[in-house]
Amino acid sequence: MILRPARPDEAPRLAELWRAAWLDGHAGHVPDALMDARGPEHFAAHAEKYAGSTIVASEDGELLGLIILGDDEGEVVQLAVARSARGRGVGGALLRHAEERFSGRHDEAWLAVVPGNH
Repeated sequence: MILRPARPDEAPRLAELWRAAWLDGHAGHVPDALMDARGPEHFAAHAEKYAGSTIVASEDGELLGLIILGDDEGEVVQLAVARSARGRGVGGALLRHAEERFSGRHDEAWLAVVPGNH
């Protein structure tokens, strides 16, 4: 597994990965109206918007996960791991990358997580 900056041409693949992981983590934990509002177009627009601040985990060309970093605030904007890659240390590797990147720049880093999203 390697961690690297996302490429602009990967935005459609990032949007698919992000949406699938977001739906998995939020189903049953947020109002149905929010679930309905997070259609493919939402993730496509946001994957493009955040392409420059996205780090991906990949292996043999497969995208395993992504982390979007809000460098100015020390925020992990999003963390998403493909269902097929869960339990393999992908999320931990991405979070360690964020910690290293934020180290010395922010007193603390943060990630908002919906209760129940394991």
